[in-house]
Amino acid sequence: MVETTVATDTRQSVLIAAGELFAEKGLGGTSVREIVAKAGATLSAVNYHFGSKQQLYLEAIRHALHARIGLADALASVRPDQIANQRDAAEALYRLVREFFFNYIAPERPGWYGRLINRAVIDDHPEAVETIVEVLRPADEVLRELLLKHVPNMTRESADFWNCCVSGQIHYFLMAQRVIVQLTGREAYDRAFLEAAADYVAVQSVRALGLPEPDSRGSHEGREVER
Repeated sequence: MVETTVATDTRQSVLIAAGELFAEKGLGGTSVREIVAKAGATLSAVNYHFGSKQQLYLEAIRHALHARIGLADALASVRPDQIANQRDAAEALYRLVREFFFNYIAPERPGWYGRLINRAVIDDHPEAVETIVEVLRPADEVLRELLLKHVPNMTRESADFWNCCVSGQIHYFLMAQRVIVQLTGREAYDRAFLEAAADYVAVQSVRALGLPEPDSRGSHEGREVER
């Protein structure tokens, strides 16, 4: 039991150290020696737990995505086969978009998660792209199924564009935090601002589909956003 705990702790330390360095310097700019020095581990620990620097890079991306977005928890509350009509669909889409937005940008999560995801997208490393797609595909498929089933005249192409537009809005709020806070006269994102932004993006996304106003929207509407 002690050996298992030590191995788990070592793996986690290496993963976090690597994620922070990859987020700052990228895959090519980070050496394994830097990672193990930051983690207080050994070169053999990287090989034992991850096999190679590239596999460690991909695992750091996978960890950041799962921890940042919380896809499993968000999707657990949505069963497309149990959504009977457009109002149910509007409610489900609103909740999913809102939860994805808030989870993705939540300030209490380590900053390197978002920076690593951004860098992986910009660097366009083929295996990193495949890893991102692997993690995001379940949500993409659930959203597409809801759209095709409950939005009149929805095509596969239109559903894909809608998904991309929603993802783009959320990603911009993450990438451009400094720009947004200056344009909106803030010093930083706070919870009230993120609540309002998440609600706005979610409800506008549902409205764009011509679906009914989400029933639960009132629980978030009307909150004053602190400046």
